[in-house]
Amino acid sequence: MLYLYDFRKSTIAIITLLAFFIVLAAIIKIVGYALSLSGIAAVLLSIGMAVDANILIYERLKEERDAGKPIDKAIEEAYHRSWPAVRDGNLTAGLI
Repeated sequence: MLYLYDFRKSTIAIITLLAFFIVLAAIIKIVGYALSLSGIAAVLLSIGMAVDANILIYERLKEERDAGKPIDKAIEEAYHRSWPAVRDGNLTAGLI
């Protein structure tokens, strides 16, 4: 992510991914789940899906900013336009 995006956006994305991982690790610890090979694969898949969601939102944000919208409206529209793709990807992975 540091390679594709500028430092500020990458730092925000990395911080959110670390927060996601910490919450996920806490839930695994609280529930008492023993990580098997499939459990490790599920953790890696969920982190990959979080990265994918970040990339989708950033790309939509870039499109909205190029269209000349102010930053607050661009962020709102980026989330609104990227939500169906994120939702469908998560739903598909959950069903599989």
